[in-house]
Amino acid sequence: MLKSIKSNLVFFLLSLFLFLSYPVSATETDKATIKEIGIFEELGVTPNFGFSVSGSNGVQSLFGDAIDSTLPTVLQFGYFTCPMLCGLVSNGLLEVVNECSLDLGKDYQIASISISDFDTVKTIDSYSRKYKGSLEERHENTGWKYFIKAASERKTTSNIDNELDVLSIDGFAKEVGFNYKYLVESGEYAHSAGLIVLSPSGIVTRYLYGAQFSEFDFKMAIIEAKDDKVRSSIERVLVFCYNYDPQKQGYSIQAMKVMRVGSGVFLVLLLLGIIRIVKRKKNESKSR
Repeated sequence: MLKSIKSNLVFFLLSLFLFLSYPVSATETDKATIKEIGIFEELGVTPNFGFSVSGSNGVQSLFGDAIDSTLPTVLQFGYFTCPMLCGLVSNGLLEVVNECSLDLGKDYQIASISISDFDTVKTIDSYSRKYKGSLEERHENTGWKYFIKAASERKTTSNIDNELDVLSIDGFAKEVGFNYKYLVESGEYAHSAGLIVLSPSGIVTRYLYGAQFSEFDFKMAIIEAKDDKVRSSIERVLVFCYNYDPQKQGYSIQAMKVMRVGSGVFLVLLLLGIIRIVKRKKNESKSR
């Protein structure tokens, strides 16, 4: 709990610093840049997985071939040399993964995708070691995958603002609504904090915002993304009783639905009780 409060405080102070440090008299170019950065929801979209990536082993492959198509995917965009924000998001993600009763690698997978043209296999290794080493034993390390741009897709500082290639990490991020911009002056990337959840068939089903994530919202987002798979009875009840509230950007309980479920359970228990009483009386009358 204390760790979560500290992380939220750091995230708030970082946001406040960025806000206060931004010039009050922003130019039209500055305003245009602000509009280019952020997460713009593309719910229901099925992005193209046919772009090349390099994994932590340095092998190049298509993104669609590098992930498990039978599991929901939690997308985390960022970069592995990010000075602060990406680490906060990864810390929050690690925390909720260990809190959640669903098992990483069995119930879902994570794809941490670098938006940087300068990340390498070495930066993946140094970044991922902390998180893979902190996962609970029930989780599969291979369920958290890390990707960088394929060598052929990387740009240099001289052409980094050129028109994006649709079949690339840049194009994929744009398709799912994750917008960012390279800042030449600082050599960093301006981007937002959040996660994007995809169904096993690749449909965008949910967005989770910030650097700290509710265990319940995280679990529900994954369960909801499992539409291509059979749900357990408990999962069916959860999805029935809770609806995603776009205003609160979280899941809210539906009182009427809960009452219906409660009434149904009560009637079943009542019926079983009556049957038991009737059977007992019959047995007593036979024994006489």
